[in-house]
This record gives sequence, structure tokens and C-alpha cells, in this order.
Amino acid sequence: MENLRQASDVIVDYTKQLKLRIHLKDDPDLTYSSSDGQKAEVAQDSLLARSSFKYFGNRKGVSAYNYADDTLLLFDSLVFSAGDREATYLLNGLINTQVVDSDVHSTDSHGATELVFAATHLSGIRFEPRIKNFLRQQLYSIEPISHYKDQNYVLMPNGRINTERIMEQWDSILRLMATIRLHYSSPSELFNRLNSYAAENPLYRFGRLIKSIFLMRYIDNVRVCQRVHRQ
Repeated sequence: MENLRQASDVIVDYTKQLKLRIHLKDDPDLTYSSSDGQKAEVAQDSLLARSSFKYFGNRKGVSAYNYADDTLLLFDSLVFSAGDREATYLLNGLINTQVVDSDVHSTDSHGATELVFAATHLSGIRFEPRIKNFLRQQLYSIEPISHYKDQNYVLMPNGRINTERIMEQWDSILRLMATIRLHYSSPSELFNRLNSYAAENPLYRFGRLIKSIFLMRYIDNVRVCQRVHRQ
């Protein structure tokens, strides 16, 4: 498997050198990427295959998750259980690749959680997902809600984040990210553990702030909105 990955990286790295690619990019100074999954039925027994009545009825299948940059260069792929959420694995491909450094990454709602917002931000990647039911999303602020009411803001936050609790756990957050970035553990392994008590995790609270900033940029900047839906 490692040999296949290395061979793929060589091909991707060579393709990146082609001058034609620059004409396909929206911004020559930034690398935009996106990821999405497809369900596939598995006819034979597999350790990864799981039942999913929604997609396969009484049969089993897997999710094939692919990553591509803004020139449609496929730079990574993952296969995992069809019952697992895509957000759990999203960071794997972005961290593991050695040939594409994403500056901005997009996906759909299945790949968007507060944990992903936080982890991508701390990895130097701007996360801009296509969120379903956008108007139902919650906004969070640092200041008390009354602060925005007094200034007659049109958009009001739904809640306030206690930044002191985030700062108290900041070293733990950095240790978690160091574990991921240094490849001591894969993001999916850690996220699977964190998802069971995500609301109590400081990384989750931090992600709420990053997500709120993105939502405001999405509302305020039409170019961001167009770019997100184009990826």
C-alpha cells in the first residue's frame, strides 16, 4: 500500500509541473481543494463493509472518499465503512499527502463538523464547506449577546463561547494537533474518540468560533459563496 501511495505521489508531483495547470486555477497563489465520498456496494465479505439500508437495502457497502485540487488533480483517496461519517476522515487525506498543500478546502455537509473547523484552522487550512440548511446553523460569539443587541445588529449570535475555558485547555489542544501533525495518530482515530464527548471538548468549542467566522464570511462575501459552491 505504501508503494502505491509513493507511486501516486510521483505522478501527482509530475502533473503539478505542467504549465497548463496554472490556467485552470482561480488564484495562482492559493491551492483550493475539495473532497467528497461515494457509496459503493461490496459483493464479497470485507472488514470495512457495513450494512446501510438507506444506500444498499439489506446489502453491505463502503464509502470511497476522494480528494482533488482546483485543477481536478486527484491527490488522495480513502475507503472506509459506509456507516461512518465523512467528517471523521476528512483531515486524513489533507495531512497525509506530501505533494499538495491545500490552502482552502471545501466539502459538503457530511464532512463538516466543529471539530473539523478547528483542526483545519490549526493546520493552516481555511475550511469552506457547502453546508446544507445554512439558515439553521448556530452563530456563536465571544462577547455577551446583549452587546450585539445594544448595537442593533441584524444578525444575532445564538450563544456565547467561554474563551477562558478554551485558554485553560489550550495546551491540550496543541498536544492533540501535534499528535496529528507528527503522524503519531491519524485524525480519524482521534476524532472517533472525541465524537463521543465532542460537546465537552475544548477543540469543539474553539471550532464553534471558527465555524461562526466562516458563516459570517459566507453571508457577507458573495465571492466566498460562489467559490464554495463551485468547488
